[in-house]
Amino acid sequence: MLLKRVRQGKNSTLSELYADGLFQCYVLEDSIRDHKIKGQTCIPAGRYSLGINYWGGMNTAYKKRFPDMHQE
Repeated sequence: MLLKRVRQGKNSTLSELYADGLFQCYVLEDSIRDHKIKGQTCIPAGRYSLGINYWGGMNTAYKKRFPDMHQE
């Protein structure tokens, strides 16, 4: 996965998300800031591990709402 930040506005950052080099979708994040402000700062640039989430409130809610589609 690659998240490529392409535009920054006053309050938001527009990115493109790629999987195996293929464009998947656009992503809208908070602004890039030098200092973290909870709920107002995008995720810092870097490398992150990805995995499947099997727990959490939203996971449970989506599994109930979309049982045929949601797979954790």
